[in-house]
Amino acid sequence: MTGFKALVEMFEKTFQFGTVAFKCGSGMVTTSRGHKSGAVFVQNVDFEAAQITADDKATLNAPLLFKILLQNDCDFVLHRHEVLEGVETVPYEFPGTVQEVLLAQKLLNVNQINIQYHGFVKKCKFTQIDWKKYYIQFPERYFRVPTQIQEKLQQYKDKETVEVGSNTKCEAKYSLDPYVKLPNSISYADLETKRFDLIVMKNSIAYLTEKELKSLQNALNPNGEIIANSFMNVFELKTTENEVALCQNGVVNHLLKVGDEVVKHEFYGYSEATLIYSDSYKLHQNGI
Repeated sequence: MTGFKALVEMFEKTFQFGTVAFKCGSGMVTTSRGHKSGAVFVQNVDFEAAQITADDKATLNAPLLFKILLQNDCDFVLHRHEVLEGVETVPYEFPGTVQEVLLAQKLLNVNQINIQYHGFVKKCKFTQIDWKKYYIQFPERYFRVPTQIQEKLQQYKDKETVEVGSNTKCEAKYSLDPYVKLPNSISYADLETKRFDLIVMKNSIAYLTEKELKSLQNALNPNGEIIANSFMNVFELKTTENEVALCQNGVVNHLLKVGDEVVKHEFYGYSEATLIYSDSYKLHQNGI
């Protein structure tokens, strides 16, 4: 719940008027009435009794938002006082009324509507990460490369090197990235026959399974090295200006707000303590 509250508050900074609601278990997290306090968890809306159960006073639109989320075909609902072109406009109903709740029926077969004089209401889903947009969407701190890694790349520049998860910027002889293909790309299958003096993972080690990490170690030449960087600490919950990361059972669920989209993906909560494979393994931590 705390993660969704942080996400709601990220959206709230962009509202003069409007609201957002994220599905949270059988309830939702949304904005407060008049944006006068933090995010609000709405446990339930009893439509017959016209009663809301929440931990604070929620937005007047809460019953409509809750009703839409009950359709179970979206992750969150966004309402802005803007008009979408080419979208059906329905008559205005006063927020918080039974009549407004009935507007949810208009969203059974479409994802968005305009409400006359009131802006749009839109059903939204979390989007999957597009790795080709990595350098556009993600915060710049993810692109930091420790001096130790740069020095190793320079040291091994004339030898057999591979960069794992290089995306579009590979500084090794070979690139091993299943999502972005480059002219020098290889695959995990190639590790059966190729051997390397240096294997580099710049901010990518958290995306690899232990099986993949073991296969990389087995692809080292004698006296070869693996070097990587990762988080300073494994955290339970971390929020920044536009992202939320929640670690449960060693897996981090990461939500990144990009405009009105929320990009969702997962990675492993590895730390130095959990990734000791051999003396050839070096993990350099950075403050991301």
